[in-house]
Amino acid sequence: MENWLNDILVEYCYKQKFDMTITHPALKKFMIDRNCLLSKGLGHDQIDRIYRSLFVYSIGFNKLLEELSSNRDAQSIRKTLWRVYANLLEYCAKGEFETMLVNIQHDRDEDMKKMR
Repeated sequence: MENWLNDILVEYCYKQKFDMTITHPALKKFMIDRNCLLSKGLGHDQIDRIYRSLFVYSIGFNKLLEELSSNRDAQSIRKTLWRVYANLLEYCAKGEFETMLVNIQHDRDEDMKKMR
């Protein structure tokens, strides 16, 4: 699972520079590699669960939405479901989700400035 997650992040974040001489460079860069999470007090079982959840709730949910493509209103349905999903995340985060998204976008903008 760690390899999959790292490979996807390296592929998707291709504009970022990763030290490919180390194991799981993307996980290390995002500070979600096993050693980093262990040092923050998480146990191996919790880390495994996080990695599995990232897989299931990203790939799994997206796959489900792709299966709707045969429906004539698929685009509209997918858009609505993504909106509902975002609202549920916001609800679960008790209002912190939108703030997190703003912070993530700010960090991404800063990274883009550094790359120029």
